[in-house]
Amino acid sequence: MVRALGIDPGLRNFGISVLDYDGVTRPVARAARVFETRPNHDEGRITDDDLARVNDLCRRLSEAIDLTKPDCMAAETYRVYTTKAAKDGWKVAYIYGMIVAVAYGKGIPFYAVTPGDVKRRIGGSSSASKEAVMRNAIATVDQLDGLLLNLNKSVRDHASDAAGIALLALQLHIKAQAKETIT
Repeated sequence: MVRALGIDPGLRNFGISVLDYDGVTRPVARAARVFETRPNHDEGRITDDDLARVNDLCRRLSEAIDLTKPDCMAAETYRVYTTKAAKDGWKVAYIYGMIVAVAYGKGIPFYAVTPGDVKRRIGGSSSASKEAVMRNAIATVDQLDGLLLNLNKSVRDHASDAAGIALLALQLHIKAQAKETIT
């Protein structure tokens, strides 16, 4: 049995999903949720409030890992561009760094995946929409639909993205384990 934790990182909406795969049947969703934090300001720069929110997410992620005991983790990573969206991109970079530190600190194999990786491998095409990724994840993973329907519609996409990321983590981890067995 392999258990994967997928993460759709965000300072406001931090999606997680846990999938189990026994190597024989379809993967099974064990958890899908979103940790929400709200700012006390509307500034583009990193503030003490943002750092407190990162710390809160770090604590919640660590608790989720301790509770679910994943064999591997993956999170979506982004390039931070110097555009209008860069102010929020730097905040996601802080979140991503925290995720990597928590994974390595707990000795869990970690896989960085891009939105394009998820679209191609889970959605079936580099131009796949979020809806296509969600449909394919639901079609591939048992019990995912029910978990997602229990979430507020405004945050459901984040948990769904995390499920696609967890599904990709399973694929990458199984492939990495097979390579280790061969060598």
